[in-house]
Amino acid sequence: MPAGYAIWVWLKNNPLARWALAIGAGLAAFRIWLGLRDKRIIEQDRVESTLRAERTAREVIDNARTKTDETIQSAQAARDAIPDGPTADSLPDAVSAILFSNYRRDRD
Repeated sequence: MPAGYAIWVWLKNNPLARWALAIGAGLAAFRIWLGLRDKRIIEQDRVESTLRAERTAREVIDNARTKTDETIQSAQAARDAIPDGPTADSLPDAVSAILFSNYRRDRD
């Protein structure tokens, strides 16, 4: 006799046992389906939250880059707006000597 033959005969002769086994198998299959569905939902939520975080990070970086570019451009405009000061040859000799002389060299 093969293994499990006695159980097979008992199930074959007992319709109530067949019904109980079928209901138990159905419940087990339903629980497995629920578990797989929950894992799929959790994974989908994780992927969506990751995509939201990446989108937010990209927006923050783009905003920072835009503000940085605007700051650089305004700094360059401010620097360009500063008038060029007087040159050394446009100053009087006394002032030019004070500003552009090498005190140590002239002292020696």
